[in-house]
Amino acid sequence: MSQRALGLLVPLAVSVTTPAWAEPAPPRSPAAAQPAPPPSPAAAQPAPPPPPAAQPGYGPPPGYGPPPGYPVYPPPPPPPQDQERTANNALYVEGLGPAIFYSLNYERTISDVALRGGVGYMSIGTSAGDTSASATWLAVPLTLSYIGLGTKKKHIFELGGGVTIFYVGGSVSTLNVASSEGSATALIGHLIFGYRLQPPGGGFMLRTGLSPMFNQHGFIPWPYIALGAAF
Repeated sequence: MSQRALGLLVPLAVSVTTPAWAEPAPPRSPAAAQPAPPPSPAAAQPAPPPPPAAQPGYGPPPGYGPPPGYPVYPPPPPPPQDQERTANNALYVEGLGPAIFYSLNYERTISDVALRGGVGYMSIGTSAGDTSASATWLAVPLTLSYIGLGTKKKHIFELGGGVTIFYVGGSVSTLNVASSEGSATALIGHLIFGYRLQPPGGGFMLRTGLSPMFNQHGFIPWPYIALGAAF
């Protein structure tokens, strides 16, 4: 069979095997690009800033606040710090205490240590007929106290100790002629346990408590109270 005859038979066979109703499928068009949806208004707005950090002191938690119309009060001020002592001198009168009866005292404060020196004096006399007698008493109390225990350096618990120098003299005379006389000097230790009111900037001063005295012969509890001024 010649090549020309084959060229005629092949198209004929294809037309016979293909149904008449079959139509070629239309070409598929490429999918059209869909536009992206517009961003929502919520997404377009920036994120809110974080709440401020909590400030030291009193107040509601961060992000919270009082309801409308509710009064807002400022936080209380911090407690005052201990005031430095500027009145380091004091003068006071002490009843009883290390001088037994009374004493006039000067005190000097150095930091939390108070150094006190005082003096007490008394002279008495009596007579009966041609006989007379007299006695003299002198006391010099010397004390070192620690006054660093307390609040705001005004209300203080005082602890201390020291020594008192005593001089006692007496004489008896008859017909205005001294017939006998004598004197003695003694050292007696003492302690201080008491309360002290002494403003650090000066002013009224109060001391009260116990001042027991002791020596080789024994121990005697003894109170004291003192009034004066610091400056």
